[in-house]
Amino acid sequence: TYVRIGNTFAYLSAVLDLYNNEIVAWEVSSRNDLELVHNTLNQLRDKSFEKGALLHSDQGFQYTTKSYERQVKELGLQGSHSRR
Repeated sequence: TYVRIGNTFAYLSAVLDLYNNEIVAWEVSSRNDLELVHNTLNQLRDKSFEKGALLHSDQGFQYTTKSYERQVKELGLQGSHSRR
């Protein structure tokens, strides 16, 4: 999501655990790019999740890249996308 700050925007990438509504990872950037998403996912490396837990996102360009898919698999998670 993004927030307008004066004449610019700040972009927030967050991972919400739907089990307890806890934000388990978040990152803020001046750019809405793949690096923002990868930095957010890197915060999940030290977290423990059930094997095959779903990581759901929309179909934005960041979430449909091979590098995103690879990183999700490395974390032991299963990617999930909303419909078009």
